[in-house]
Parts: sequence; C-alpha cells; structure tokens
Amino acid sequence: MGAITESDLLVRSRRGDRQAFTLLVEDHTAAVYAFLHRRTGGDDQAADLTQECAFRTWLYRIALRLVASDLQRRSRRPQSGPTWRPLWRPCRRRAGS
Repeated sequence: MGAITESDLLVRSRRGDRQAFTLLVEDHTAAVYAFLHRRTGGDDQAADLTQECAFRTWLYRIALRLVASDLQRRSRRPQSGPTWRPLWRPCRRRAGS
C-alpha cells in the first residue's frame, strides 16, 4: 500500500478520524513554527504562538463536531408537534375549593 497523502488525511479528518487530524496538525507544526520564528525572531514566542495556533485549531475542530452533531440530531426529530412532553401534570382544582 502506498504512502498516505495529505488529501487522504483531509478526507479522513473531515469524516471524524482523530488520528488523521492529529497527523495533519503534526505535519504542519514545524512549518508553522518556522514561519512564526521568522516573524517574531524569538524561540519562546514562536513556540508559544505555535502552541496557541494548534490549540485554536483543536477548539475549532471541537466546535465543528458539535455543530455537525446538532444538525444531525435535529434532522432526526419529527418536524410536527412538540419535541418534548412534561414529566408531570398540573394539579386540577376540585370544584368548590
């Protein structure tokens, strides 16, 4: 079997494959660090910004999954009628009370 391409990793990542997503992030971390190091001129600042970039990417990935799950859940709900029922009924007052 041939080497896994970046395109393959992107497709797998979009389908929810965490390992593919991790490989994509790891593959690009060195390039991001080098880019930031050239811009900042400092090892510590470049490392901090690289970590923040990875963290933000991770957060956006979580947000994307939450939205996808919510949309999927909504599409399975019946479109007519209430989507919930109360667990209790209000007390009825007796006549004359």
